[in-house]
Amino acid sequence: VCGRACVRACVRACVCQEGQYRGWYDRAVLLVREPAGALRAEFNRQASKSHVGHAAAERFASGAAGRDWRRFVWDGAARWEVFHEEVVSSYLTEDLLVVFYDALLRHPERELDRILRFLGLDPVAPAAVSGSPHSSDAPSLPP
Repeated sequence: VCGRACVRACVRACVCQEGQYRGWYDRAVLLVREPAGALRAEFNRQASKSHVGHAAAERFASGAAGRDWRRFVWDGAARWEVFHEEVVSSYLTEDLLVVFYDALLRHPERELDRILRFLGLDPVAPAAVSGSPHSSDAPSLPP
């Protein structure tokens, strides 16, 4: 996936926010997680302020304590649907690879091979990838 700041031979990891992806990339890999799991993970991330944390159980409860969760699901489900529809409609079929999160978990080597082939890259050793996906200097694969 090639962003404006990259030369065409660059592959960059990117988590797109709403509307950011339009016109920025020649090709895209869309990682799709089923909505319930995606919403739970994002709610946990936001509530715990950490990508590895969890929201307290009472945040999911019925009644007043679970109000934030219910609102999050209501709003988040609509955003999940709109985001995926917009990404899919922004690319020609041959320029978009859809990868399902569950398939990536079950068959990581196969799915990563599909991604690399789609991007026109040869498989690389893990040592060839540098940086942290959570920093402003996100990892890039060598051309």
